[in-house]
Amino acid sequence: MKMTAPPARPAATAFCETSFVMAPGECHGGHVHESWHLLYVAAGGFEEAGDSGGFHVRAGTWRLSPAGLAHEIRCGEDGARCRNIHITDRALQSRLSHRLERRHHVLDGLDADPNDITSDPLLAELILYELVARAILACLGEDGPPAWLADARAEMISEPGRIDATARRFTVSREHFSRLYARHYGCSPRLTRRNAALAQALRLLRESDEPISEIAVMTGFYDQAHLTRAVTARLGQTPGAIRAVAVSGSRNSNTAVRASE
Repeated sequence: MKMTAPPARPAATAFCETSFVMAPGECHGGHVHESWHLLYVAAGGFEEAGDSGGFHVRAGTWRLSPAGLAHEIRCGEDGARCRNIHITDRALQSRLSHRLERRHHVLDGLDADPNDITSDPLLAELILYELVARAILACLGEDGPPAWLADARAEMISEPGRIDATARRFTVSREHFSRLYARHYGCSPRLTRRNAALAQALRLLRESDEPISEIAVMTGFYDQAHLTRAVTARLGQTPGAIRAVAVSGSRNSNTAVRASE
């Protein structure tokens, strides 16, 4: 089995992703995973057997599995190309263990496209939280979010603002909004707001020449010090250091272009 890993993500991320390819007829013997995980079969398929019985996993299917459940995989004649998303957030693992049976869950009704998982690690984390929440609801046979909640989420990502103001705009209490949001999107509105604001700030740091103090205000932080604390805590670098790397890379690129002319 050939394994590949995506580019490194921030240390604080709640997920760890890998991809693997299995040759036709290949067998991956009995093994267990250390955490709950989502697996997506992008192409091909395989037969799986283990502690919770046997079943077939075909292309285009998601499977949600618990930690410590022994199983083995045997590929068909077309092999398989898969993507594994391991859930490292302990609170999320606990929620899964509390709400779902300890078995493999094949999610035929989960129409999520893994290509929607953006290369931006901060926004990708939000999509993965939502994916797990949707998987839980699919396993329980429950409906997705109401339209107004989906609108509120889109608004929070595109224009991060105060959570209580968003709740008031949709005529619900902050407490009700937060509970319903976590149920359908797998994380708190606060985490969504923080990640969206950080993603916007990082884009401006790398792509604009706006003063860092202005970027802080533009993206919803109280001031430059607040932005610096948030960026450093998440990425281990200050905004100034991130901008310096971006400027250096741009200069090197321009020098290379001029040299080739």
